Amino acid sequence: MRSTGPRTLSSKARAKLIRLQRYPVRLLGLAEARVLNQDVGAAENLYQELIAPYPNAPAILKLHFQDLARTHLELKAWERIRDAQLEERWVQNHLERRRLLLEIERDLQGTTSQFLEQGLYNLPDSPAKFHKLANCLELLQTHLSERDFKMEPVLHYLYGKDLNATHDRAHTICIRCRKLLSAKPGEQLLAEAEFEDLLDLIAREEQDALTAYGLAPDQKTMTRAACQARLGPTREDLWMDRRGKLLRRAIDRKQWVITGLLQTLGLAGQQAATEAGNGRSETVAHKQPPADGE
Repeated sequence: MRSTGPRTLSSKARAKLIRLQRYPVRLLGLAEARVLNQDVGAAENLYQELIAPYPNAPAILKLHFQDLARTHLELKAWERIRDAQLEERWVQNHLERRRLLLEIERDLQGTTSQFLEQGLYNLPDSPAKFHKLANCLELLQTHLSERDFKMEPVLHYLYGKDLNATHDRAHTICIRCRKLLSAKPGEQLLAEAEFEDLLDLIAREEQDALTAYGLAPDQKTMTRAACQARLGPTREDLWMDRRGKLLRRAIDRKQWVITGLLQTLGLAGQQAATEAGNGRSETVAHKQPPADGE
């Protein structure tokens, strides 16, 4: 025959006491803890910290401390959710900009052999072209700065196999680089002033390419200002801010009520008196005379 549980009042009280000792009261249910992303015992632990200075507190005061612990955890959860949403929007903006930049890189049609034959300068203008131009010009400048004149592949990649540039600055670069390529070991076909002028021309070409590339993505992707604008407050953010303000006001009111109850019950100075008593006992122990032989 199955048991029907305790029947008398004393048996029911004893069973309830055992149940409470085995399963302590949880201030947050399992569903609430999951929604707020909190441990099931987080509110209980916070409540025990708050009520610890008042071991003889009445039930009404314990209920107010429980409400205070729950409200504190809810406010913490709302703030964490709000920060996570802002972080997610920032990540999505960053991913979207990277995706658009990858699409820009695909605008450059052709193979490496075609680039070496025709040169990047002879391709139609595109953001990908300006990006590769800047990289190649930086590599060319590094070769010249190190006096390494084995730069024929880079020149062909920039200006084609015939090194035939279409505008004056690039044409000057091609003429002076041809001289350096045709120089024998130890032979110097360019004066120092011409060599420095060549480096300056390449630096200006690189800067123009970087400027053109910097303008192109702003036309095809999101600008920094647009990204920041998308991070601005939304209707949901404003609602969450209002919810946070209400929770803070609830915490302030609950603390005001608790302070009034402590004063009414004469428990307001209990914590301070306990701490002062502990401090006096430590002081007396410290002032005790040393034992014989010390």
